[in-house]
Amino acid sequence: SFIPKEKKRLKFSPFKTIYESDIKGDISGKLKISGDETVTGTLKLDKISLNADGLILSDNNAILEFKDKLIDINAVLHTSKTDEAIIKGKYNFGSKKYIKLKTKAENINITNLHKLISKIIQCLGLKNNYADLRINGLLNANFDLESDFNKLKSSGIAQIKNANIKSAEIPYELNNINADINLDNNKIEIEKAQLNINSTPITLSGTINEDVSVHLTAQSNNLDIKNLISIFKIDIPVDISNGKISFTSDISGQINKSLNTKNNLTLNNLTFSKKGIIGNSSIKELKILFNTDKSFYSGNCDAEILITKIYLRKNLSLILIQIK
Repeated sequence: SFIPKEKKRLKFSPFKTIYESDIKGDISGKLKISGDETVTGTLKLDKISLNADGLILSDNNAILEFKDKLIDINAVLHTSKTDEAIIKGKYNFGSKKYIKLKTKAENINITNLHKLISKIIQCLGLKNNYADLRINGLLNANFDLESDFNKLKSSGIAQIKNANIKSAEIPYELNNINADINLDNNKIEIEKAQLNINSTPITLSGTINEDVSVHLTAQSNNLDIKNLISIFKIDIPVDISNGKISFTSDISGQINKSLNTKNNLTLNNLTFSKKGIIGNSSIKELKILFNTDKSFYSGNCDAEILITKIYLRKNLSLILIQIK
């Protein structure tokens, strides 16, 4: 027999993670995974407890049933001794899409919920890009929702209260996150949704109606462009040292057919450079108006660009350029 001189260690050891997380409880089930990645069977989690970074989360129960493209979930999760989230639902992600969801969660601590989800992801050996986030706030989710993406049936409310998100990798904070969503009368009405990026607000409002028609509006004024690039890790070909962006986006159409967007962007006092090519250049004001159809990712795009003044290398200026 051949014995290698050096044993290779597995990058992920589920038993080590389970041991370190002090996971206890009963897991049973029978699953069949087909070659086309469809899953059939049942998985039952009974009285599961675990240690999520010093937080003991106990008495978590879930039954998951899989049948081809259909997932049925019935779960009771505890994010503290008093916080309980009940989730019941079905989701068909096949050709005939369908969702039915019932939740009951009152004043759930988002910090604990984040720890629970992060620990589950860790135990599954999956990459978690958000494990280092520091999150706080409260979540209320008491609603019923059912849709075949042609008609909507809903009632209840969903709320996020005074949430904040901060990461060691990003020197900026997403704060004052609040949302009031009313699902009564078979429509989803976003009455107030707002988050601040370093104290600059972004707001979202609008409605998804019973016939799945949509009208949403998102807007913000004087967002720091450098903040946005850092937060969303946008790769651009120049170095931006200064600049503000304001925008308004209107989204309308049918979820089951097409969505149209009308967008108005304004960039002010944008200063940028690229070593060896562009130096100390700036745009006083740049307005971009563009519309899209079909979806956010494909379809036609009509654009109108107005540059009131641009300075290149401080010695060449272009005034009032219009591109349509």
